[in-house]
Amino acid sequence: MFDVPVALMIYNRPELTRQVFAQIRLLQPRQLFIIADGPKDETDDRNCRQARQVVADVDWDCDVQTLYSAHNLGVAKCPSNGLQWVFDQVDRCIILEDDTLPDISFFEFCRLLLQKYDDDESVMSISGANLCGVIQTEYSYGFSRFSLPPWGWATWRRAWQAYDFQMADWMELKSTIAENFKNTFAFWEMILDRYSIKLTSWDIQWNYAIWKKNGRVIIPGQNMIRNLGYGAGASFTTVDQSFTSQLPVIPCSFPLVHPVEKKLDFNAYLEPKVIEFLEEIIRFNSQRDAVGL
Repeated sequence: MFDVPVALMIYNRPELTRQVFAQIRLLQPRQLFIIADGPKDETDDRNCRQARQVVADVDWDCDVQTLYSAHNLGVAKCPSNGLQWVFDQVDRCIILEDDTLPDISFFEFCRLLLQKYDDDESVMSISGANLCGVIQTEYSYGFSRFSLPPWGWATWRRAWQAYDFQMADWMELKSTIAENFKNTFAFWEMILDRYSIKLTSWDIQWNYAIWKKNGRVIIPGQNMIRNLGYGAGASFTTVDQSFTSQLPVIPCSFPLVHPVEKKLDFNAYLEPKVIEFLEEIIRFNSQRDAVGL
């Protein structure tokens, strides 16, 4: 039985939830947290209830805890509230959403690295996604500044304590954070300005928390997460917009080969991909707002 807590965030997509939950059932974690947003309307209510029914089918010995919202909190507030609820109870956790389908090796990858870097406060997050698909390296993983996108990841309570949904000190710390960037800070300034005002995300704030602490994010040498959420029902993206829908999913090999140093050696590869990903989201949101969706 898998001894690291797993959290699954769901909403109104029972078929996608069923695929991700099937991987969790194979894993059989000892402790499972389910965070579910509430419905917007009557149709939503039916889909939300169906998604919750999927995850009610826990057929192994498991401590299941649920945080089910009666009303719709949205894609920003529900995850941030839910993850705070999780880390009020456990000191580490692996986190998935209803559209992030991991290779089964992802869980062991996270388990081993949560243990290895447990007391290393410079390491703040472990990602299962690699937007490059593959980064050639002699090691099993590298380090970056970027936790985006959070498509299957893990962290510790000690790191999550830096999280602030409001990003209240962004204006105060902006110049300090700029020192860690060269030619791209104008883009990141625009992103953080935008989301600190609109507060329509939760994951930008998580990346900001890592930047405040000058933290490291572990990125696997190969992508281990397939995003199922493109197309109908997606909150932000569609299939024909994103390079990420075609990323290969490659199992991790064990035993892990650990880097000798915690250099930010994956930054140069990942930053252009993360920027491209965020530009797609901004473009899609602008198009959606223009047609009144």
